This record gives sequence, structure tokens and C-alpha cells, in this order.
Amino acid sequence: MTKKLFFLTIFLILIVIPVFADDNTNNQNVTVNINMTDLKAELGLNTGITDMRNQPSFGLGISTPLIGTNHDIYRGNEKFTTKTTGFNICLGYTWRTYMGDGLPTNGGALYYEFFTMALIVPMVGVGYDYRIGDNFMIGVGFPDMIHGSISL
Repeated sequence: MTKKLFFLTIFLILIVIPVFADDNTNNQNVTVNINMTDLKAELGLNTGITDMRNQPSFGLGISTPLIGTNHDIYRGNEKFTTKTTGFNICLGYTWRTYMGDGLPTNGGALYYEFFTMALIVPMVGVGYDYRIGDNFMIGVGFPDMIHGSISL
């Protein structure tokens, strides 16, 4: 009964709307010009990203990718790692995402991660990574107490 009432309501709405709709006989054209650069800046989407690259990495830790990929973006001449993905030592896969702008070349960032153990047991982790130079990273978190990785 509820389905019939629902479809009857929809049917009546579709019939009644065109009857009461105002017939606009004045055919007017409206032109809208949108400047996408201004729109991006207004919405806060103007990030200044000049390049995006994926770099192989090797790490050691419970959830840190043993063999993985750093997803890097470049703003001006500075490199930021936005996420790291790859296979971890627990025979699973890790998706680690850095908060804010990402992990800078010389500095740190908080992260959250989703990973699996034995490819089927889902887990969640949080922590803080600090990058020293362009290639070496060390961090602390849960479930990794301490971990490190190197990028090529």
C-alpha cells in the first residue's frame, strides 16, 4: 500500500507541475561569464601545484610500507608528500594520508592510515612523520612505535 501511495504521489506531482508552471513567452538570453582563476581562488582551490610525481620508497615498521610509493606534489620549488601507499611487513597493504599540505621536505606532519594485515584484517593507525632532507623519513605512531623509510 505504501509503494502505491508513493508512486501515486509522484505521478500527481508530475501532472500538476506543468499545469501550474508559468509559461514564459519572453525568450530572453542570459550570458554568464565565469573566470575560473578567480573562482578557484575564492573557493580556496588555488594551490599552486606545479608538478605531481610518484616516487618508490622502502620502509620498516608494522604498518609502514615495506615496498611502496610516495605520492608527491610540488608547490613552487618545495616538495610535499600527500600520501604513501604500498605493501607492509604484515603481508597487507597500507594507505597513509598526511594532513594539511602534506609532509614537507624538511619538516613533519600528522598522518592517518588504513591498512590490512594478512590482506584481510583491516586496521587504522595515526602518527607523526618527520622528513630529514629529501629522501629520509622517521616517525612515531600507533601501531608503529617507531618507523622509518627512504625514498629513491
